[in-house]
Amino acid sequence: MSNHRAFLKPFLTGGLILFFVFQAACHRPVRSPEAELLDTARQAFLDGRYGDAEHDYQTYLEHFPKGAARLEAWLRLADISQDIRVSPRKAALLLETAFLENAGNVATQARLALRAAGLHLELRDYAKATKLFQGVIDLPGLDAAAQAKACLELAHTRVLARDTVGALAAYDLCRDRIADAGSRSLCDLSRARLLMQLDRTSEAEPILHTLFSDQRIPASVRGEAGFALGQLSESAHDKDAARTYYEQVRTLYPNPLAVAQKLKYLK
Repeated sequence: MSNHRAFLKPFLTGGLILFFVFQAACHRPVRSPEAELLDTARQAFLDGRYGDAEHDYQTYLEHFPKGAARLEAWLRLADISQDIRVSPRKAALLLETAFLENAGNVATQARLALRAAGLHLELRDYAKATKLFQGVIDLPGLDAAAQAKACLELAHTRVLARDTVGALAAYDLCRDRIADAGSRSLCDLSRARLLMQLDRTSEAEPILHTLFSDQRIPASVRGEAGFALGQLSESAHDKDAARTYYEQVRTLYPNPLAVAQKLKYLK
């Protein structure tokens, strides 16, 4: 009897192993086709197999119109078009399509439109970039920081298009739309700089004075405003006033070395 058991033992052991393997397989969570496709796309992207990733993300968008990771798919496809295919125009189109799909999600729409507009800016398509930046500004409920960024980019776009009137109008829009003093100050500072470049110093100076004295705004903005006032004083050959401004912005201006050099020059 013992010999019989010894003979059967390997078969019984093997049978138990197969039984437990089968049981484990039966109780393993079944993954959805959506999750499987996403994992495949993500791994291909991480492995640098961009053609496979592109195909899988496109398949995901086609097969799962209500998928939870559609934004990820749009962004990865835009990344591949922009960085791998070197096709900024196609990347911008993908981002603009994602923008339309995410109606109601203001923060996401702003992020998508700003990136798409930046790509059109690189392509020197100033009209398209202008439209997108304006669209971001008009998004209802957009936070002040994002709105200020869009205004600044819109003004920059109009400067590149040699439309200084349009650039100044963008800064006016920033002042009209944004109540937060800190966010708005970035627009005011850029407006003053543009006026200085246009030799309209009589318009730039009061803006800079207001910024320099406003304790509510970031110290760096106050420092840049004070530095610009020092430059205006130098241009007017008022070295004492220039020195006073530079002394006051020693700890505020983002580049202390530039301040030190100005003071050294004025001694």
